[in-house]
Amino acid sequence: MLKILLCDRSFESLKILSFIIERKELGEVLDEVSDGNHALELITSINPDIVITDYRLDHLDGNEVIRKSKLKGFRGKFLMVSEIGDPEVVTKAYENGASFFLKKPINVLETIHVIRQVGEMLRLERMATGIQELVGSQEFLFHEYRAKPVIGLERELDQIFENLSLNGTTGCHELKQLVLLSLEKENSAKGTYSLSGLYQRIAEDQGEKPGTIEQKIRRVMLRTMDFIAMKGLEDYDSLVFDRFASVLFDYSQIHQQILYLSGRSRKRGMLQTKKFVEGIKSLLPKK
Repeated sequence: MLKILLCDRSFESLKILSFIIERKELGEVLDEVSDGNHALELITSINPDIVITDYRLDHLDGNEVIRKSKLKGFRGKFLMVSEIGDPEVVTKAYENGASFFLKKPINVLETIHVIRQVGEMLRLERMATGIQELVGSQEFLFHEYRAKPVIGLERELDQIFENLSLNGTTGCHELKQLVLLSLEKENSAKGTYSLSGLYQRIAEDQGEKPGTIEQKIRRVMLRTMDFIAMKGLEDYDSLVFDRFASVLFDYSQIHQQILYLSGRSRKRGMLQTKKFVEGIKSLLPKK
């Protein structure tokens, strides 16, 4: 059973989340806190599987809780639920390591779906780690494969893009380069990357402007959002929708895109490039 820590200044929000988790048997609520410093202490001491936090906490905000927890080596997942929709706050949450960002007021079905998605992500990651540990003593069997890791990653990306009906579309090559370069930066001593820096590098390789590269990638993201939203519109239990919707996009924005495509809203869902890239990376098998 998933171990979940709830962090929110709102007593009502804490009780709603606790009720949802217990009623739907999504996991065990270990504690409910409103103070960011207290949350950080609990995260490092009780090591929950999932931390659901608001941005607004006493003494230390949710983004700082995420950032400092990751620096301390916390390997669990963060889900931010907040009434603040400021793009800078949302982007910072994903950059710091949040897996999902949900907008308040709390949507019960959306929250249930995302917690289940996070639980599945944890299960798959732990399975991959277990397999890695199991075969660790036989590393010599994999020398030939590891000698060309980029080729292997490109094949995995091609498979993901095929599942999203993207292969061969304009911008797909640039998106692949963006993901590979971000992985390269992540594995370097610095360990971080900026999208603008990666756009610049791809642009130099292809003799184009960084803005052109960014626009190509955003068009691919929009095509992907349309594809997934249509799957959700046709069948909410679609395997494609279930696997990719909240991994690549904010769940609330996919829902907004469904409303847009069905003619019930004139507003499209918003894109978050960092979230999209990190989502693609999370779908790759752990090496």
